[in-house]
Amino acid sequence: MTPTGVRMVMLIDDEPAQQRLVSALAARAGWRTIFAADSETAIAHLGTRDGMMLDAVLIDHSMSNDEAVALIREIKARRQMLPILMLTPVSDVGIAVEAMRAGATDFLVKPIAPDRLIAALDATLDERVASGELRPLTEKISATLGFEDIVGSSPDFRAALAIAAKAARSRLPILIEGEPGVGKEVVAEAVHAASPRSKRTLTTVNCGAIPSNLIESHLFGHEKGAFAGAFARHVGKVIDADGGTLFLDEVGELSMGAQIKLLSYLQTGEFLPLGARLPPLVVRAERIAATVMQGVHGRRRSGQGDAFWQFRPYLPGDAASRVDWRQSARSDRVFIRETEWEAAQTVALWSARGPGMAWRSRDTLPLKQERAEMLLLALAALLLRGGERVRGFGAPRAFIGRAALAPLAAFLPEQPPIPTDPRLPRHARVVLFSDFLAPLEETRAALAGLAAQGLRGHLLQILDPAEETLPFAGHIRFEDPSGGAPAPIPRTEALRGAYQAALAAHREGLAAAASAMGWSFATHRTDQPPELALLALFQRLEGG
Repeated sequence: MTPTGVRMVMLIDDEPAQQRLVSALAARAGWRTIFAADSETAIAHLGTRDGMMLDAVLIDHSMSNDEAVALIREIKARRQMLPILMLTPVSDVGIAVEAMRAGATDFLVKPIAPDRLIAALDATLDERVASGELRPLTEKISATLGFEDIVGSSPDFRAALAIAAKAARSRLPILIEGEPGVGKEVVAEAVHAASPRSKRTLTTVNCGAIPSNLIESHLFGHEKGAFAGAFARHVGKVIDADGGTLFLDEVGELSMGAQIKLLSYLQTGEFLPLGARLPPLVVRAERIAATVMQGVHGRRRSGQGDAFWQFRPYLPGDAASRVDWRQSARSDRVFIRETEWEAAQTVALWSARGPGMAWRSRDTLPLKQERAEMLLLALAALLLRGGERVRGFGAPRAFIGRAALAPLAAFLPEQPPIPTDPRLPRHARVVLFSDFLAPLEETRAALAGLAAQGLRGHLLQILDPAEETLPFAGHIRFEDPSGGAPAPIPRTEALRGAYQAALAAHREGLAAAASAMGWSFATHRTDQPPELALLALFQRLEGG
């Protein structure tokens, strides 16, 4: 920030038109923009007078992936606390993953929405506001103490720290006990610093300092109208700390009702804000959809084709009001009337269930089924916002409007085990979520049946990372979740190469089967951000 209080951002881009656009948008929010055409110029700028006053860096992905990642790492090595934003085209979301791993703070999708850019720039200041005049110091030392910085020689004390250091690497809840003043918060800071969440925020809540009638709302949030005085929706600290660490000090001071709700959240990872009407899975899906919605545009609306009728045979569950009696009177069959636009605007979604999907390799990861259903609902939320009709396989009618997300979530357990549905209108789009580890013949047969109905679509394979890498070693007893005979393997590491080759061949078969039917195929791992998979999938639907 300049001495006059003007916030400053450096844009690394060699296109004059993009420089003018970003500079104009940033100026609306009081930001001054300086420019660098390439990596070398950007690094040189960091040592200048303007470079020392930078509040953020914005990189436009016009350079190669390797060059962009190397630039981010170089900036982080020189200015650890300087936020870095990445501009990436919708057709190349893979660079966003690499950029975030290299140290980028956020990524924005082009064409960029003005509000999204301003919000991202302002968010960088929120993360740095605690630094203030100590900013030069915080760039030299870490913001919190690590275990190596805590001094103590008692064997019991060192043993407790060793346990805490081991627990920090997991995502399990940690209980820190001790008398007042012995340093529980210091240990909590060290746990956060040693955890995979150290780049995110450590949020501290003193439960004893908040009135008992407000603590539940403070932690879990509330919806508008949940109680007297709740004039707006409030997001609780549990959501604020998502991705980081939440430290609840004096947790014993919580009311019994708040303790019960906290225990339920610790056991299941789910909760409802006060006054909420939606299940937790829907709330999470809505939040992911809202993140992806920034910077992308709504899909096509009704237009040409909304007055042209087509007919299909009546099926059980169809409303009698949709029967075309004139067409039906011409034969012995009963026909349903629908417009070409209605068919074209329908997207049918299906997610696999079963023992194989209800699996994860470690407690810190979601079940494959949980990730599949979350992505399905988040995609549905995006489609419903854009005016699309969403169908569930086996559902008697389409889900329409944003209020339909909760009924769709309630319907998911009723899906058929195999994606078949003769009710789907011709020319509808289809998205299937599964691990697709069944024999290729079964997948080919299912795709052939859908293609015979005139349906096109996308396959998203969802795997646990252990299913890709087979990280096990030694004597391992593998059990079939569907009830097959267990398979003891004496030296699992000896099979790793053959296993990975077989998985690659299976994937190639899936991609070939999808391509032969005019479908597309992609993969997603449960240890990857769901937002990136959702964005890529949404863009595939937009592209037809």
